[in-house]
Amino acid sequence: MHLLTLEAFEIYFKRLKKPSGILCVHITNTYLDLKPVVFSAARSLGLRAVFVHSERDERTTLGSDWILLSAEGDFPKVDPTAPRTDLNTTNVRMIRPWTDDFSNLIQIVNY
Repeated sequence: MHLLTLEAFEIYFKRLKKPSGILCVHITNTYLDLKPVVFSAARSLGLRAVFVHSERDERTTLGSDWILLSAEGDFPKVDPTAPRTDLNTTNVRMIRPWTDDFSNLIQIVNY
């Protein structure tokens, strides 16, 4: 869980190339909806978040879900044809951001 806490995201962004660094968070999960966890952290830290879903193709057996985070707010290196959703302008379920002292798996379980 620590990898998805506010403290962890602060560490990641201290080490990213500035100012155009992009953090790619892989959130594909059958049982947990990790989108609110990452988006809540992004909003708390003033980051731009974009959700990208890559479809299954001949090289992969499953599609995958990613959230791209940027302090700059622009994603020039991302394929513009990839289906994506800007989470800063979309209605995403908000939860209390996870920290080293707080997390709640029950609120993100896919039923």
